[in-house]
Amino acid sequence: MKILHLAHGPFQGLPAHFMDMERRFGQKAEMVFFQGHAPSGGVEIPQILLDIYPIRFFRKWQVRHRVVDANRRLMSPTETDLQVPKTPITQLHPNLGQRWWRHLKNNRMRKKIPGIISKYQLSGYDVVHFDGARDLTHEADLAAALKREGAKIVSVFYGTELRVDGVTPALDRLSNLNLTMEFDHIFLHPNIHYLPAPFEAPATVEKTKLNSPLRIVHAPSMRYNKGTDLILPVIERLKSRYRFEFVLVEGLPQTECRIIKAGCDLCIDQIGNRGGTGYGVGSLEMLAQGIPCVSDFTERFRDFLPGNPFYVTDADGLEATLATILENPESLLERGRKSRAWVEATHGYRAVYTRLLEIYAKVGISPASTNLQDSLKP
Repeated sequence: MKILHLAHGPFQGLPAHFMDMERRFGQKAEMVFFQGHAPSGGVEIPQILLDIYPIRFFRKWQVRHRVVDANRRLMSPTETDLQVPKTPITQLHPNLGQRWWRHLKNNRMRKKIPGIISKYQLSGYDVVHFDGARDLTHEADLAAALKREGAKIVSVFYGTELRVDGVTPALDRLSNLNLTMEFDHIFLHPNIHYLPAPFEAPATVEKTKLNSPLRIVHAPSMRYNKGTDLILPVIERLKSRYRFEFVLVEGLPQTECRIIKAGCDLCIDQIGNRGGTGYGVGSLEMLAQGIPCVSDFTERFRDFLPGNPFYVTDADGLEATLATILENPESLLERGRKSRAWVEATHGYRAVYTRLLEIYAKVGISPASTNLQDSLKP
């Protein structure tokens, strides 16, 4: 089976991990990045970079306050708010400036789509993943063209694109399957399937020794989303009672960031559930190295993910959780071993791809062959 990924953004390298997983199990998978985004996440892949937004100047005219408001409303829903909707949330009604820019962009890109399909050889794929669930136009002209040629369309949601803007109605109507790696998305769309983010733990030497003093790291991509304002006061109070080093990593290239984090003993992922529920690729990278993580889960997510290795706490319990760890730091080594095993069992390529095949079967996508099934055997 031939699979094409049309990625609207790097999304912490998840589209690249997804493609790498498919190739591991014998699929012919390729990728095109929209907006000239290069993949991240350490997966080496051939790439075609498309600069698809020639009207970049007009994008600056978009009103952004609605995004901030939507973040605050949707990223931290109360437990009683979490109900599966009858219809997916859709993009908010654009203002006059946005409608004007959208009209210009759609008209210009619609004319380019036949040439893009020809130039980048986008025809002949059995399944096309729209990673980020966005097309070149708001009318989903590219998806429509590929579906007319027989491709199955898969919309993949990774985060704020569904929480903030909702679905693109035209693409949603064309999609044969909706996938998400975010738990709260199942309460934003009535027809979406949850799939753990594919992540193959790299071969690493087992962590057998802790730093002295203990090193605790926090690496927020956005301070508000990660609850950094809730974490820093707790760290300052603990410094008066315990000896440890706190490492705040911000604004560094991913490679440098990973090196610093790998030299630490404990990671604080996020507090407050402002940027989504639970954890992301950053936590998986730490857990895979045997470095435990602290994170904030909603009650429903905790029930949804039993047996996870996280130190689960909220803003009120963070200080007590860290104090307990600092008083018994050796417990981190055993927690670290369990953390790596959990990543392999839950997010490893074999586990995720087996689950993906089950989801495919439900919507009539049949990539399986005798060879593929054999490759899934231990």
